[in-house]
Amino acid sequence: MARHIITKADCYLNRAKERTAKDDTPRYTAKIRLKGYPTQTATFKRLTDARKWIASTESAIREGRRFKTAEAKRHTVTVAELIDHYIKDVLLSKPKQAIQRPMKTCT
Repeated sequence: MARHIITKADCYLNRAKERTAKDDTPRYTAKIRLKGYPTQTATFKRLTDARKWIASTESAIREGRRFKTAEAKRHTVTVAELIDHYIKDVLLSKPKQAIQRPMKTCT
C-alpha cells in the first residue's frame, strides 16, 4: 500500500480569496506560494478563472517554465570563469593606454 508523504512544499496554501471591488462586484485574488520561488498573485472576475490560473501557473513553476531564474540557477559561475571572461571580453577590448597605467610612488 503506497503512502503519500506530505512535504513542507505541499503545505503552502495556494488559493483564491474573494474581495469586493470599488463598484461592488466580486473579485477573486489568486495567490501562489512555493518554496524557493517568489509569490505570484493575480486578480480575476470569476472564481473558475482564478482556479485555472492557480493550477496552470503552479505546474509551470514546478516544471521550470515560469521564471528565467530557474535557468539561471542551473548554471553557477565560478570565480575562474569570471576572471577568464573579464580578460577575454573586457580587457582585450580596452586600449593599451587604459591597461598600462604608470604606478604612483609615495614620496
